Amino acid sequence: MKTILLLVVLFVAACAVPEPAVQASNSGYSSSAFKEGPFLPIVRVAPKYPDAALEQRLEGYVDVVFTIDERGLVRDASVIESTNTIFDAAAIASVLRYKYKPTVIDGQPVVTDGVETRVKFKLPRSSSSAR
Repeated sequence: MKTILLLVVLFVAACAVPEPAVQASNSGYSSSAFKEGPFLPIVRVAPKYPDAALEQRLEGYVDVVFTIDERGLVRDASVIESTNTIFDAAAIASVLRYKYKPTVIDGQPVVTDGVETRVKFKLPRSSSSAR
């Protein structure tokens, strides 16, 4: 009998715990869904090496500036500097597929402009050179 009474008390106690409040916002996120702080990368996609650059055995980099929206998606990406324009389109395509945890201020995700990154293009090592 004590066991049944204990189970009933535990069940009632568990049911009495209120659910956390969810605050709606214009962005569709709850304010408790994001921890305060700057943006953080979640997914970085390697660029596709341009065929023409592979044929010419070119290496280099592209510096890209972009915006991270309140959902953590990249938009408005553009080239700042490039060692060779042959890499530009591949770098932009890669950066547009990145995903971030957005910057959060006062519990709300916000847009972050002027984010910069360097996309590097380095030739893969040939297995014949390892001999």
